[in-house]
Amino acid sequence: MTVMKREKPRAGIALYYLDQATIQRLHSGSLGLHLESYAAILAEAGYARLTGQIKLRFLVKIGEWLRRTRRTAADLDEAAISAFLYTCRRRRALHRGDQRTAWHFLEHLRHEGVAPAAPLASQEESQLMSLERRYENHLRKERGLSAATVKVYRWWVHRFLMWRFGKRPLSVWELHPSDISSFVVKHAGFGGLRRAQLMVTALRSFFRFLVGEGETRIDLSVSVPRVSCRRLAAGPKYISDSEVELILASCDRSKPAGRRDYAILLLLARLGLRAGEVAGLELGDIDWRSGEIRVLGKGLLRDRMPLVPEVGEALVAYLRRDRPRSSSRRVFL
Repeated sequence: MTVMKREKPRAGIALYYLDQATIQRLHSGSLGLHLESYAAILAEAGYARLTGQIKLRFLVKIGEWLRRTRRTAADLDEAAISAFLYTCRRRRALHRGDQRTAWHFLEHLRHEGVAPAAPLASQEESQLMSLERRYENHLRKERGLSAATVKVYRWWVHRFLMWRFGKRPLSVWELHPSDISSFVVKHAGFGGLRRAQLMVTALRSFFRFLVGEGETRIDLSVSVPRVSCRRLAAGPKYISDSEVELILASCDRSKPAGRRDYAILLLLARLGLRAGEVAGLELGDIDWRSGEIRVLGKGLLRDRMPLVPEVGEALVAYLRRDRPRSSSRRVFL
């Protein structure tokens, strides 16, 4: 009996590139491993596939420049990034967003302990870094957030504080709701809905942290504007039980497509699975003996769901009669 290899969940560069040849080419470059971890940060920040591809392609150019100048990632610092950007300007090969990507990538390498630390900061910068480190420790230890999420939150907080105070002394007690709304309005229109939602979530978290630490007396988190989800503005947030039954009844189970749709809809309706979880369901995830389904959910965590009889019968009908022969282990083809 042939044992089929199980597909691994996409992560890192594979979230932005599907072509294996391109993925291998990116991995083989001088920044391969660092591009992998940086791609995970981009995905966590909500960057769309096209935007992520543009950023990764630009970082490949940095890797090629490092190789030509006989440098490594450990040699990247302010001077090296400035020299690279100067070369790009001379060749008229610098596009919108490239400079920000280069500096963000340098910050990522420093956070990973690859690039040398930044030069000794002034007193104002030291206050800023100290506050940001305390906030980062709060996110990691108190809230238990993932490293990627912590990095995104801290990036937005740093950007807000630099926008508000610049080189002036850090005085968070001077913050006003108008500062927050101005920042959000200025930055919410770039990078898509997911990015804007992450921005306001990070800011609310930071302002709650300031109150808890006694840095401010007023909870400014309530002043952070909401980012409306325009994609769902015209649709209902949920459907009633009777509407669910009507949808299930609309499946023509006398035909293969109807039986397949019925099994999918039951997984959604009875077990509350997400669309991506149903699409990623594999044959080995169904434990018929114990009556359970293993589901790969958010954060690549696996949950066990009960295989209720109604759902089990629908799956059996589809698998026995309608699922085409295939080397794929996915349940639904």
